[in-house]
Amino acid sequence: MKRSLKGMQNSQNMSREEAERIASNLDPYTAKNIGDVINQYSGKSESELINILKSQMYAGAISPGNMDEVAGRLGQMLSPEQRRRMQDVLQKLKN
Repeated sequence: MKRSLKGMQNSQNMSREEAERIASNLDPYTAKNIGDVINQYSGKSESELINILKSQMYAGAISPGNMDEVAGRLGQMLSPEQRRRMQDVLQKLKN
């Protein structure tokens, strides 16, 4: 899996096939945890999600530096529009 993640840094967007291949390499425990997190936050509005993230920042669970680092890594896998949207969300979180 380490090689797969390293290879994603060079691609602009990940194909569905690549995402499925990487997901198939996840151990069941990790896959279940990801599924649980997705289920926990699905159906929430953007403002609800931003409020949750802000509360995590105030509690010290997430730092602005951590968010920037994650955004930098994720940004490599997103389209230009998705990157712009992610930057918009980060700005809302920092205000």
